[in-house]
Amino acid sequence: MKYPSLLFMAVLLLGCQSLQSQSDAARERERQRRAVVVTDQEDRVSGCRLLTDVSVAPPFPFMKQAFPELSSFGKEEVIKAFRHQTLEVGGDTVLRTGQQDGTAQGRVYRCGTRAS
Repeated sequence: MKYPSLLFMAVLLLGCQSLQSQSDAARERERQRRAVVVTDQEDRVSGCRLLTDVSVAPPFPFMKQAFPELSSFGKEEVIKAFRHQTLEVGGDTVLRTGQQDGTAQGRVYRCGTRAS
């Protein structure tokens, strides 16, 4: 009768460890995302290597007349999307270059570690 209780304890401990490692990974991704610099100043990217252009389109542009609040992003959502795209291509800085037809545009750079 003591083996089922030992098995239960082992599963419980291993399960908690698995959740902890997922939590640590999520915290690390969030830390990396926050480390990405989003700027409007071109001098912040002088000397940096251009990687690619990125853009953030509104989530539901076809619903603009019926639900205008769903046809655009707020500033925080745009910044979050820029940071995510920047990490995907290996960059650390985004220069916002403007908007065209409701789509925010930017350029991703790799600047390395330097003081801000």
